[in-house]
Amino acid sequence: AGWSSWQLVGLITRRSQVQVLLPQPINFAGLNAGFVRETSEKRPANLLAILLFGFPISSPDIMALPGIDPSQYAAQLAAKLDLFKQSFAPYGLPEPEVFCSAPQHYRMRAEFRMWHQDERVDYAMFDAERPKQPVILDTFPVASETICTMMPILRDRLIANEALKRRLFQIDFLSTLSGELLVTLIYHRKLDDEWEAAARALAAELNIQLIGRSRGQKIVVDRDWVLEEFELNGRQLRYKQIEGSFTQPNGGVNRQMLAWACKQAAGLGGDLLELYCGNGNFTVALAPLFERVLATEVSKSSVYAAQYNLE
Repeated sequence: AGWSSWQLVGLITRRSQVQVLLPQPINFAGLNAGFVRETSEKRPANLLAILLFGFPISSPDIMALPGIDPSQYAAQLAAKLDLFKQSFAPYGLPEPEVFCSAPQHYRMRAEFRMWHQDERVDYAMFDAERPKQPVILDTFPVASETICTMMPILRDRLIANEALKRRLFQIDFLSTLSGELLVTLIYHRKLDDEWEAAARALAAELNIQLIGRSRGQKIVVDRDWVLEEFELNGRQLRYKQIEGSFTQPNGGVNRQMLAWACKQAAGLGGDLLELYCGNGNFTVALAPLFERVLATEVSKSSVYAAQYNLE
């Protein structure tokens, strides 16, 4: 459609550590064509920032491991806000609203490589400057408290069980503000009956949802989704979040984002068209403010989740 027909209503980093939302949208009409440049950058984490500013903006959790310092969050947020204001100063923007994240335990999902050494298996991440040298983790303060609490418990259970540990390659966590947790164990081997029996026992013991994956295999212990529930403007919202589908990674900021969107939409009336609605994150929150809502989505799993969430 061309950039001149677009409007900017906010800037939200992919990792959702911070969102900067504008009280009034700005039109792209009149922007210098050189302001937006093509890029060969393959990391979608900074795609929006690259399109707007011409260079990536790092999130607080994207830093050289193992340096994660929540005490620096306020300074990092101030630096981002200052950069945002400087970049758009020529266009006379109003003062932006700034919504802070929790400085730690804000990320509702995480994934880790599993590092095998002797009889142990540990969570690992890798420094970009030393990609072959693992950084071993016991826990991860960026992740939700539910994930952080479970990480050492789950690791110890895996170490003690050869059927679950053997050729385990990766673990994915998906948690909710309401306390549910889904764990996906990814293997470089075929999963058999022995694995499934051990996995069912583990899921029951830890009270978690559990999935096993390998090439051409997906074994679901009970269900492959979690149910997120929280209060928003006096309403109790619920969201089915399916393993492998997109969900907002920062649950606390997501609630603030939905509250802001509802505030902007209050009094508009009429009909709402929402493109790429995902699991209905905005749809569920905004629907009572409009007469009719048409929400579209191409992912089948997200469509099913949105239908469930709107029931």
